[in-house]
Amino acid sequence: MLLNYLKVAFRIIRQDKVYSIINILGLSVGMTAFVLVALLIQFMYSFDTFHLNYKQVYRIQQELNDESLTEWTQTPYPLANELKNTIPEIKEAAVIKEIWSEYLSCNNDIILHDLNGFLADPSILKILTFKFIDGEPEISLINPGSVILSKTLAQKLFPGEKALGKMIKGSITKNLIVTGVIEDYPNNSHIKPSYIVAFSTMNGVWGSDNKNYKSDWNNNTYRTYLLLKDNSNPDDVDSKIKNLLDQKVEHNDKNLYLKPLKDVLINPTKEAMSNSPLPYYAAIALFIMVLACINFINLTTARSGLREKEIGIRKVVGGNRFSLIAQFIGESALVSLLAMIVAFLLAKLYLPIFNSYMQTQLEINFMNNWQFMAVLITIFLLVGIFAGVYPAFYLSALRPISVIKFKSGKTGRGSLRRILVLFQFIISITLILSTVFMFKQVDFMKSKDLGYNKTNLIRCRIGATESKSNFIDVRNILLSNPRIIDASISVNTPGHGSWTKEINWEGANEDQKLNVLYNIADYNFINTFKMSLVSGRNFSEEFTTDSNACLINETLARQLEWINPLGKKLCDNKYTVIGVLKDFHPISVHNRIPPYLISLHDRKLTHENDYCVRISGIDQENTIQFVKGTFQTFFPDQIFELKLYETDFDKNTMAVWEGVQSTFGFFSALTIIIALIGLLGLVSYSTRRRTKEIGIRKVLGASERSLYFLLTKEFLLLLGIAIIVASPSAYIVLMTAPGAYKYQVTALDFLIPLVVIVVTTIVVTLKQVLNVTKTNPSESLHYE
Repeated sequence: MLLNYLKVAFRIIRQDKVYSIINILGLSVGMTAFVLVALLIQFMYSFDTFHLNYKQVYRIQQELNDESLTEWTQTPYPLANELKNTIPEIKEAAVIKEIWSEYLSCNNDIILHDLNGFLADPSILKILTFKFIDGEPEISLINPGSVILSKTLAQKLFPGEKALGKMIKGSITKNLIVTGVIEDYPNNSHIKPSYIVAFSTMNGVWGSDNKNYKSDWNNNTYRTYLLLKDNSNPDDVDSKIKNLLDQKVEHNDKNLYLKPLKDVLINPTKEAMSNSPLPYYAAIALFIMVLACINFINLTTARSGLREKEIGIRKVVGGNRFSLIAQFIGESALVSLLAMIVAFLLAKLYLPIFNSYMQTQLEINFMNNWQFMAVLITIFLLVGIFAGVYPAFYLSALRPISVIKFKSGKTGRGSLRRILVLFQFIISITLILSTVFMFKQVDFMKSKDLGYNKTNLIRCRIGATESKSNFIDVRNILLSNPRIIDASISVNTPGHGSWTKEINWEGANEDQKLNVLYNIADYNFINTFKMSLVSGRNFSEEFTTDSNACLINETLARQLEWINPLGKKLCDNKYTVIGVLKDFHPISVHNRIPPYLISLHDRKLTHENDYCVRISGIDQENTIQFVKGTFQTFFPDQIFELKLYETDFDKNTMAVWEGVQSTFGFFSALTIIIALIGLLGLVSYSTRRRTKEIGIRKVLGASERSLYFLLTKEFLLLLGIAIIVASPSAYIVLMTAPGAYKYQVTALDFLIPLVVIVVTTIVVTLKQVLNVTKTNPSESLHYE
């Protein structure tokens, strides 16, 4: 019996090759998108699950009691020790901190720039999982100057040699000895340390201002990780730590909470999640899969009407309803199986490009990932079975005499098909418009006015200790070169790190506080970056009182509700506002511009500084070499970083969304393909059903134009309704797209893609209809 069902199913597929190819291709394209996004989602939700105790590991984060309940992933250094000593459920606690932009060298020939370095307490080795190749975990981060290297970094620094016990030098961390070598962290980790330096190393490196970091509760630049004891209740720990800072920080406005390790990357904060591309991918994959299923169901149910006579004859010769149901469902499952095979092949072919866009290393592996693949295969087979359920149950219930005499009357299938086609059009147009808007939004973010000019700007970062020299000396030598326009010193620069500061202000209540981004910059910072003042003045050497002056941005002025900020006091009257900066982006363009404050730099050369030099752009290479030589004169024994500002600003974030842009384009193309395949199949079915009617109308004098509109008016009407519904839906997608500032949609942004959709629909249906309307009526009217 089963073999007979398969023979009939393959015979049906062979009999109508065009229909079969359309059905299989349409469904496989939807499955391809689903496979790719399912792999991506599985990868994202697998982050940090390789740690042995990941279910008991948490990161401490802060929620500010402000209007937006801002979240911070960073905390004070002494928090870890306090928690371990006071909360019995905590087994281990450790602090880590990123080492930004450090150069490492083991000799004059090998100098590496590494962005994945961390300072860490020894306890981190008991909380997170590290697979040691060399060294003893128990002692590898105990002594100052100890460093653990990843296998890859160890091979780069000491090719062909054992790294254990060797000396290296860091531009920030200074002299280090290798006390351990570990296996590289997998890609599904929120941190991927290439080296880890003992935190105690910084006691001898940081200047006097930072030596009290172990007791400073106001410096929120560290990350705190906890390992809870077995059977501990995280909710109990959460309640115990929530108000802990009230005892440590005067006028505290922050609450602590636990963030599970498995959520640290996928959902670190509400704002980060809102900027994540993952929900978009999940939604697109789901919609494309639904679109493909609608196509499949539409074409399956449409074609089933051509088999009513077959069903009647089967019943007359003794076929029972169960066997007919099994036959139809089996045929649908077979088509789904063939589509699934094609889908995995297409996904395999496109996966390298998808990985490049997404900066991942996904792979289709049936052996190592068999559970996940089994789920996908089950889903796809259920899709096929579901598509066959309706025609199977409906047709198997028809009376033989009705279907043989073609007196089935109104079946109701037309209404269902119209609903499905309408839904298909709505999804297709929504995705196509959303793709257009996403392209516009990403391009808008890439070209958005940052509020400063990053072109022809050089940024230099030096891990130098305190120096007797002053930046004035450096700047004077730099400006002796006619191709150098200006130079400045600051503790951070837009897009490259930020400090936060809690402030109070003139006119505020005693308990009113506001968290702002904070910078310390010299007199030339604004001119070097070509920023603008909307009122007041810049720092000036003519005013000795400017050591207690500050500049604020427009956002801060608005939030403080100052009509005229000039002369107002901030930070317990420590600073006087002398100027208001036009708003600029100090962090990623994805984020809304925060309140910002700048105080005056003393121009001392320390490890905390960014040095920026504006050049004319003429003879750029030689100018950069001159800048490099100047800094080498003042810092002869230091390793430093020097690069053009525009080459690395916000590059990681923008790379993700450029990948989103490209992938949206790919998925949009899939949507168009599926929609056109479905439309082609339905128009083909419609014309085939009405071949004799068309022949009669032609005999009676109907024109090809009138016949075209007769056969397609229903589709065009549904298309028009779909456009009305889909346009606002696509606009809503834009409003939830990345970026705090949105591209302003114009009428042409809607009109152009909609015209293309309508024209494409007409062209696709026109060819199919003309094939029938040009047929000689004598051929279509003869009876077999």
